[in-house]
Amino acid sequence: MSKICAFFGHRDTPYSVELENRLEQTVRQLIAEGYDEFWCCEQGTFDWMARSIMLKLKKEFNYITICYICAYRCSASKFKWLEEHFDIIYPDEVAQCPPKSAILRRN
Repeated sequence: MSKICAFFGHRDTPYSVELENRLEQTVRQLIAEGYDEFWCCEQGTFDWMARSIMLKLKKEFNYITICYICAYRCSASKFKWLEEHFDIIYPDEVAQCPPKSAILRRN
């Protein structure tokens, strides 16, 4: 059974190298503790940091799974890129709700 970690941060999280380094250290610790599935999205700086760290660590720990949790449909070209890098989850609850509430519902 997978141990799952979900990253959902505030869109206004200020970027810092220190925060990015701490996040990577935390993820490395989680992997050492047996976490092997990581859920990401893309609504802000924290989400961007988490996603980029996970893509970097996937090269080192090829057995981990990175899931991208969609809040709404995206362009075909972006979807193709996402498919190449992530397992994609598009929850039914999100697909059926108005776009303005999709992010909140997804989280």
